[in-house]
Amino acid sequence: MPAIIPDVSPLLLAMDLTGIFIFGLTGGTLAVRHRLDIFGVMVLALARRWPAACCATC
Repeated sequence: MPAIIPDVSPLLLAMDLTGIFIFGLTGGTLAVRHRLDIFGVMVLALARRWPAACCATC
């Protein structure tokens, strides 16, 4: 069975996952600042995280 994550260095993988987490965190804080409900917070956090996750897999 092929690996889901390609063979990369642990440092690069850690930096990649940290960046994805930070994008999601900033989206969530932006949603809270605009007083959105929990659904709005989740949607905005995922929408902010999506470009980082897509670029990470290229």
